[in-house]
Amino acid sequence: VSVGWVLNSLSITIGAKIAGRFVSRLPGWAKFLLPTLAVFLALAIMSLHLSFWTIWLYSFLGMAQGWASAVMMPMVQNKVSGKAQATAVSITKCASQILYAPLVWLVGLAGSANIRMSMVATIVIFVPLVLVTAARLKNLEKK
Repeated sequence: VSVGWVLNSLSITIGAKIAGRFVSRLPGWAKFLLPTLAVFLALAIMSLHLSFWTIWLYSFLGMAQGWASAVMMPMVQNKVSGKAQATAVSITKCASQILYAPLVWLVGLAGSANIRMSMVATIVIFVPLVLVTAARLKNLEKK
């Protein structure tokens, strides 16, 4: 387990470094969508064939976390006035936790039947949310 945590921490660092190199070239919606699509692709592959040879794809989750930590706060800082930033971050965090808690319970329920089903459930639940969010970001950028 400790080796897994070390590898996850390395993946987070790698994701943040990759974001630092490429983020300036991407529009906001792509900054959000790119790492989540990588996670969904990794989960889809592992849901079809989970083995010693595919488990390395789990590192995409850590890389996406690192990417998000390097990208999301600067996006908020660029779009929200200084006085409202703390409020925007707080409301977003609270709303996401309220949404996330029951959805993760559903993923856990699917995983109790079969670990690969937890990956399928994650994709089924979160892909629509991610696509709607990316589309809304893209529309907001046009304004």
